Amino acid sequence: MSGIHTTEIKILVKLQTSDSSIDAINKKINFFPKEIDDINEAFEEEKSALEESKNFLFQIQVEKKDKELSLAQKEEDIKKHQRELNLLKDNKAFKALLIEIERDKEGRDILETDILTLLEKIDKATIEDKKNREEFKKQEEAHFLKIKEIDTSKKECEAKLETLIKGREELAEKISGDLLEKYEHIRGRRANAVIEAREEDGKYFCVGCNMALISQNIADVKKKDSLGICDNCQRILYLKKIVFDS
Repeated sequence: MSGIHTTEIKILVKLQTSDSSIDAINKKINFFPKEIDDINEAFEEEKSALEESKNFLFQIQVEKKDKELSLAQKEEDIKKHQRELNLLKDNKAFKALLIEIERDKEGRDILETDILTLLEKIDKATIEDKKNREEFKKQEEAHFLKIKEIDTSKKECEAKLETLIKGREELAEKISGDLLEKYEHIRGRRANAVIEAREEDGKYFCVGCNMALISQNIADVKKKDSLGICDNCQRILYLKKIVFDS
């Protein structure tokens, strides 16, 4: 493609740098939702752990309350049976009721032991629950701070992106339609559309694919008014000393 001035190539290189920056910021912006989801997911796990701690304490308290009700019932049964003893005249019935009273007392003793064990568990669970609540409060504060920081970063990136897009549009206006179209076409297939041609020991290589340039490519990149295209990877080529040092 003839008629291309080195000034356009300079602008094209700047345009590519701008596009790379835009791509990087867009990638970062697109990652923010996932980052927030990951943070929220971790926070929900911490919240679930706290709920488990609270539920465990509640279950022990409920179990203790049930045991206390059962103990009260046992005490009432014992008193009832003891009153009934005074009314019995049959020796066999009297002995049977004594056995029942002893069974109730054994049950009462077991319940009292269970309640003492549950009281110890409640004390430990209460301490653990308090510790978990304090730790969760710190994690909650850190969670909301992190979300706020991400939101701030997202807004900063969006503002920067807006500025870059505006600058990109200004650069694109300075490039001829055919050259810009070719650049966009190549960039749609490759990360970089504009690549420096490197000279080593009199030979010229495309930095993009590292292949040696054919004679026509070399001739094109040496001219200030011609567009060099890599015959292998089809990228737009330029010689730094021709485009930027002239």
